[in-house]
Amino acid sequence: MKRINPKQAYSFYIINTHTMYLAPEAYTKIREQVLEILHEKYPGQFIVGEPWDYIALFPAKHEKVGYLKLYQDIEFITYVVQYVNHGHLNCPEDETPDYTANYMKWEVVELLEDLLNDNMLFGVDRGLTFSMGIPRCPPENWEDYMEPGVDYFVWSGPIPNLAEEKGKDTAVFRKRLEE
Repeated sequence: MKRINPKQAYSFYIINTHTMYLAPEAYTKIREQVLEILHEKYPGQFIVGEPWDYIALFPAKHEKVGYLKLYQDIEFITYVVQYVNHGHLNCPEDETPDYTANYMKWEVVELLEDLLNDNMLFGVDRGLTFSMGIPRCPPENWEDYMEPGVDYFVWSGPIPNLAEEKGKDTAVFRKRLEE
């Protein structure tokens, strides 16, 4: 049996274990369908987690980006890209466990397709005041989302800040912070 790493957030363990017992059918179906599609589309590329811990871990492709971990709650999946960002994949409310599991399975596939093909742009403010992930963002669109003072990454590693290189300032991230 796997032991909890002392560095792991204890509160997440309590919350996740609690949700397993609140809605075991939904919890189990989501986990099973997500793992089934991961084994089908990404064989040998990830580590399966324990039900009370995480669904899957994709080892880091680059040390400055870190690993990808998929965690599960009843109604959403949280993804964590270790050093750059995290986000949530949500399902429409009040659906059956079967619908929810199928929906979440394809949300995970869409995320992974973007991420693993470097079509998800991450930005981390050098002052560490914010980070942001932009899905469905192929390389030809990166410049539209860049601004000075931000380090940018994709799954395969850091990328140049085109805004700084070209003296362009879109203020995309700062504008979002003000909203």
